[in-house]
Amino acid sequence: MTVPNAPAVSARNRPPLPRAFWRYQPVYSVLIALVAWELSSRFALINPYFFPEPSKIAVTALDLTLTGELLTHSGATFLRAIVALGLSIAAGVPLGILVARVRAFRWFFDPLISFGFPIPKITLWPIFVLWFGFHDVSKILLTAFACVLPILSATQLATLDVDKYLLWSARNMGTGEYKLLWKVIFHAAFPNILTGIQTVLPVAFIVTVLTEMLSGGVGLGAMIMMAGQLADMPTLFVGIIVASLLGYCTMRAVEFLRRRLLVWHEETATHQ
Repeated sequence: MTVPNAPAVSARNRPPLPRAFWRYQPVYSVLIALVAWELSSRFALINPYFFPEPSKIAVTALDLTLTGELLTHSGATFLRAIVALGLSIAAGVPLGILVARVRAFRWFFDPLISFGFPIPKITLWPIFVLWFGFHDVSKILLTAFACVLPILSATQLATLDVDKYLLWSARNMGTGEYKLLWKVIFHAAFPNILTGIQTVLPVAFIVTVLTEMLSGGVGLGAMIMMAGQLADMPTLFVGIIVASLLGYCTMRAVEFLRRRLLVWHEETATHQ
């Protein structure tokens, strides 16, 4: 017997899953993938030589950590990537604002930016080695060069995208050009500049690891390359995983910093 006017039970009316489930959903995905990998390797569903069990990789990571080798390699990679990113920000943000605001800079740099963007930056490695040698300077400068053009372009577009009515209002209130640039233009463009920096962050780690693979020495890229040459698959996977974790943790740290720096912005208010 049906009850008249009873609401239909549908997926929309079902009680939602606990919020904690969705908060930790990425953890569940990783755990499921690791368990599937572990079982597939143990039962030889995949080649255990080329895909060693995650448990074996974890033991190798622990051994490398206790000897200090893993910390040395990961610290060198992280430091190079962050220094290169800092150099690219220091050069790209001011230059991007100038290109957007000063016609002479735009006339000079626009063709260079258009020409330099499509170049695979890693192909310039032999030139940087000849100029700066095989050590940290060449790795950092090539990584910075790979990052500076996207940051410059993002800053230029963010500056050009500032609301013209905002600029007119500031000028009508007697704001000088210096205060207009710093107090109005830069602050209005800052969220999009941060977005450009966040987009470039993985590039910094990718290019850093590539330069280390090409030059050897200390760094996760060098460790990965050496492990590959020795067919040491657990160590190779340790290097790959740690490089990924470094990039992931740095991106999350930048997201946290973004929320703190943009506490005044509407995007932060909508996510609270």
